[in-house]
Amino acid sequence: MYVSEFSGMSMDEIWAIKDTNRFLIAMQHHLVDKSTHNKTDMNMDKLSRSERTFLIAILCQAEIDNGGFIQCFENFVGMFSDELVEAFQEIGAPQIAEICHKALNVFGQELPKDQQKRLEFCDTFFDGSSDDENNEVDCILEECDRAFYQAEEDLNLNTLYYTYILDNKTNFS
Repeated sequence: MYVSEFSGMSMDEIWAIKDTNRFLIAMQHHLVDKSTHNKTDMNMDKLSRSERTFLIAILCQAEIDNGGFIQCFENFVGMFSDELVEAFQEIGAPQIAEICHKALNVFGQELPKDQQKRLEFCDTFFDGSSDDENNEVDCILEECDRAFYQAEEDLNLNTLYYTYILDNKTNFS
């Protein structure tokens, strides 16, 4: 089991962290721990609306940074794809919300919550064929990836996350 320096920190210890990046990492770890049952199943219903919004946005960002929108949609965070647009709007990143909206619309319907069904659904768009529809989806998602990276850099998401948490401090426990 992975244990980080942030595992088991109290909220008082987290609020005392002065470095923004370390604070955000600690808060993310805390919320993942708070929402995780038996170290495997995440129950986001254990989080306040503000906690959930922050966690969905930052986990989505991590997936997109690591492998683009398709990775975000196919992995665990894809379960919350129907909340991505609202999460980034709430955080104060309407440009990123719009990019997420465009990426989600490429599928023409809401992505399944169940990961296996979501993978099967996404595979219909990325089956290795070279038909025009698959190429168009791929091109749009790559365009969304590039736009996300540029907007992320321009906006400084960490500053937006930090401000959002401070503005909603009473909702974080």
